[in-house]
Amino acid sequence: MFIHSVIKKSKVNGPGTRYTIWFQGCSIHCPGCANKHMWEHNKGTELSPAQLFSNVMAQKDIDGISITGGEPLDQYEDLVEFIELCRVRGVEIFLTSGHSMEEIKEKYPKILELVDILIDGPFEQDKVDDTPAWRGSTNQGIHLLSERAKKYVGYEPEFTTEMIFKENGNATVTGFTVPKFIKDMGEKP
Repeated sequence: MFIHSVIKKSKVNGPGTRYTIWFQGCSIHCPGCANKHMWEHNKGTELSPAQLFSNVMAQKDIDGISITGGEPLDQYEDLVEFIELCRVRGVEIFLTSGHSMEEIKEKYPKILELVDILIDGPFEQDKVDDTPAWRGSTNQGIHLLSERAKKYVGYEPEFTTEMIFKENGNATVTGFTVPKFIKDMGEKP
């Protein structure tokens, strides 16, 4: 499978502290997408499901994994294999897809048995607000699919955007209000 990037500990890409994985490649191409650089397929770091699983298991002190992209379901077979490995170890799974719940039920039904939290639906630029927990636009559904995910009913994240500094001095901004965050960073007090 092709992976664009990973953040080993994120507090804004799902509940708690998440190992967050951005899959490379997207066939949906939502207008206004913030991740257009992830649309092209067969780029990024190529890993087998077992290799990615090993990377996740090497990380300590996480509450689960978050899978986003690009469009993770474009790599469906490898994604299922990876998630099945994680499930055996009890890892909580959070998945974001631009496909609607109806499309997922029809084309990718097994995924609904494997994930705990699903964000579904295409990004819609005209439906962005300042506080969409875990999603890019308010039309996207938040589905708590497992019994253990029900603890997140009414969950309000402490933060919606974070900046992570790397040892080389580069920074990554991630989260769900990134455009507002960047705009606010440029405004003078």
